[in-house]
Amino acid sequence: MWCILRTEKLVRGLGWTAGLTLFLSLLALFLTYGGAITPGQAAGASLAVDDVTDGNAAFQLGPTDSCRSVAAGTTFDVDLTVRGVAGLRAWELYFGFDPALLKVVGQDVRYMLGAGARDVSDPVPDSNGHHYLGAFTLGATASGSGVLARLTLQALAPGFSPANISAYPAPPLLNPGSDIPVDGIENSRIAIGTDCAGAPPPEPTASSIPTPSPEPTPSPSPTPSPSPEPTTSPVPTPSPQPTASPVPTPGPEPTPTLAPGSNYWGDVDCDARVSIGDAQKVARNLIGLPITQAPSCSVIGATVTADGTALTWGDVDCNSTVTVGDAQKVARNLVGLTTTQGAGCPGIGSVITTG
Repeated sequence: MWCILRTEKLVRGLGWTAGLTLFLSLLALFLTYGGAITPGQAAGASLAVDDVTDGNAAFQLGPTDSCRSVAAGTTFDVDLTVRGVAGLRAWELYFGFDPALLKVVGQDVRYMLGAGARDVSDPVPDSNGHHYLGAFTLGATASGSGVLARLTLQALAPGFSPANISAYPAPPLLNPGSDIPVDGIENSRIAIGTDCAGAPPPEPTASSIPTPSPEPTPSPSPTPSPSPEPTTSPVPTPSPQPTASPVPTPGPEPTPTLAPGSNYWGDVDCDARVSIGDAQKVARNLIGLPITQAPSCSVIGATVTADGTALTWGDVDCNSTVTVGDAQKVARNLVGLTTTQGAGCPGIGSVITTG
């Protein structure tokens, strides 16, 4: 339970955008393993962006290439790799690039964590410059060195683009909640329409914030002996003030009333509000755990008619299937972060008429 509570605090606090994904991913792990993730300082591992995938596999790495030259308009693969990891069950990171020069058009996170890994990455294509990737497994953990994910990139225009494991908007995490330390990160560059000779050096990623040196404790100044103060005349006791009437305590706010046949989009348990419980219930449903809903509520995954359009209950982003991404988007919406949804999809929390 420790890791779930820790992550929920990060989500509530401002934390990082990825804290929301972390919360739902750890929720699935916690519900399955009964809280088997425990805090502790594990052995560290190093991460890298390898521009050339030759010689790389799920548990095998060739030499790491720090620059690659490609022609504008071409697509090519790069690997996100880890070395020396032990007991890996989940990971998440942001891949940073220049959106004017590159676009992420494909991704595969099922390397070290295997074919059964759950993919919680942002959808592709993505050209916003910070592409989120994440995966977790409910099966055996992975140890050693190998590929976390393989990305397919498209070169858009000539120039030099970074290819980074970025610290923005959040640093990379290995086994979120019982973090495996990231001892080092090796970033790369893509030279488009030119060679690597003039490429700037790879940008460093701050994997940790250095602890500042303690400031010296100042020597105490001698305390001067106080001069005796003159005796003052006693202050007369004021007359007692009348006791104010107590202010009545306001009662609880009434639960919002919806018209019959109406509900909030994203309120998967039909309790007349969108809450973190809805995100949890989507995640529980995905791994086959029971959930509670109002008696007249549609089952998650059922087809419903919302404002005259056939949609899937629980598919809050309207991409035709219920995924952990829907749970993430409910959680993101609750802390005021943006979400992406399909064309014509109701906004999370908006009132819909079901039929």
